[in-house]
Amino acid sequence: MVGVLDLGGASTQVTFTHLNNIDNEPIPDDFTTNITLFDTVYSPYAHSYLCWG
Repeated sequence: MVGVLDLGGASTQVTFTHLNNIDNEPIPDDFTTNITLFDTVYSPYAHSYLCWG
């Protein structure tokens, strides 16, 4: 797993790749997208948490 944590002034952004959802709940489409790099498709999760910066 690879992840990035960005601590800003008023928010924190979290982005990481995932193999599957641990609790089998669907991940909202607003928080994930598909990216293709070198013929490999990744579906990273990204979310911004306000007031956690």
